[in-house]
Amino acid sequence: MKVNVGGSSVTFYHGLSTTAATDAPDELRLMGDTIAVTADTAYTGYIDAIDYARVLGVVIYELGSETIDEATEWFTSTIPQARAPIFDAFHGKLLQGLSEIHRHNAGTVSHWSMINGASRTRTSATKINLIDNSTTGAPSVATPGVKLDLTYRATEGVATVPMEFGVYGSMASGSATVELRDSSNTVKITVTINSATPGWFTATGNLAASLEKYDVYFCGDGTNQVAVSSFSLIEWEA
Repeated sequence: MKVNVGGSSVTFYHGLSTTAATDAPDELRLMGDTIAVTADTAYTGYIDAIDYARVLGVVIYELGSETIDEATEWFTSTIPQARAPIFDAFHGKLLQGLSEIHRHNAGTVSHWSMINGASRTRTSATKINLIDNSTTGAPSVATPGVKLDLTYRATEGVATVPMEFGVYGSMASGSATVELRDSSNTVKITVTINSATPGWFTATGNLAASLEKYDVYFCGDGTNQVAVSSFSLIEWEA
């Protein structure tokens, strides 16, 4: 099995049979490795199952630094002590660091893709629900979408919650549209796909700081076909 993330790859070898997949409890194995990544960067992971490996699950998580280095943004090596002064600069550095963490790693995410890895395709310029590939009208309680609880996610100075909407797709020619709509059928974020090379196309917008259902609609340009394989909603602010 080979796992590719952001251009880097890690290969794991395991198997009890060369002719069939094996996944009995006593035949399972947990494997792990680390890959260096770049801050403020979105990555796509790919898994190649070679021969008869059967992947049952993958978990990717961030490892914290074990070394405090003042050269790293918002790190401080100051250790408060009894009767020692605590300067405003100490507070400022910590608070600004926490603000950056919240803005860039706020936590709210929602991802969708087809279970078989295929893509939704459409040539018509009439927008249609991406998930069920049939709804052309306004979102309703019966249409498939995502529910985001952004209650209390807004900051003191902003009443809404900034989100990034990423769509993975391609279009041989022309431009296609993918929209994120709320339950009142208001378009909140629009992504344009205009490249024959499959990749991520992104746009940003502000969503309500409340529990809300959102539907995703897509369409071609009436002549050229668009292919969409997945989308991601990420709470993130530049």
